[in-house]
Amino acid sequence: KGLSSRESCGISKRQSAMDESEHDHEQTAVESRRRQYVGVGLFGTVVGLATAAVAPFLAPALRRHILPYIPATDAQLHSSLKLARAGLAMVQASQGSDRAHRVLRAIDLGSGDGRVVLAVVSELGLSAEGVELNRWLVWWARVAAWRQGLTQRQARFRVADLWTTNLAAYDVIFIFGVREMMHDVERKLQVEAAPHAVIISNRFPLPNWKPIQCDGVGSLYLRPETGSWSQSRTHHHPLASSIRPGLL
Repeated sequence: KGLSSRESCGISKRQSAMDESEHDHEQTAVESRRRQYVGVGLFGTVVGLATAAVAPFLAPALRRHILPYIPATDAQLHSSLKLARAGLAMVQASQGSDRAHRVLRAIDLGSGDGRVVLAVVSELGLSAEGVELNRWLVWWARVAAWRQGLTQRQARFRVADLWTTNLAAYDVIFIFGVREMMHDVERKLQVEAAPHAVIISNRFPLPNWKPIQCDGVGSLYLRPETGSWSQSRTHHHPLASSIRPGLL
């Protein structure tokens, strides 16, 4: 028998309700998948950014010598500048005007946030460079130099490995090392440091070379003009006798 108009209308309403329910279910499923994709994307972005930010600070732990980022204290900074000033005065007294007519160059091996380089430029008037593996710290140091109005010729920072950086062109070398790396640092200086280079080792001394001066915080060394450095702690640099207490 044919359906009455009322029955047909009821069936149509039920069918329409079922269609709407299926549509709503599909929409809910699509929205759920979209949220999952967005969530996965956001999680991946956060993980990627966190990895990029943290990796430069963790990378030193994967190297042969672990050299963590530890900012120089005020006492260490003061010691480094004082010893560098003394060493430069000794060399100047020995060489006369040879160095007086050019801007001396300094380098900080593992320059961190750049505070040593910036202090060397402002306090000693040298052209200074910092090498650092952590690119975030390099950018931080560059911003600090810019805020002080320094040019790249005055204060330069670059992402570089201290072990592959040649030291022959520098008059003053700063190193804030750890005990385990000092033997290798010593060998590198023996091969690369220029004659009469002023070397400031903070935190830990060079293991075999006798320092010209120690102040309880850092140690001052001078590269001999000729020949190799003695591997004895009793080695006496020929310029050591020219140091005056008033310089320290």
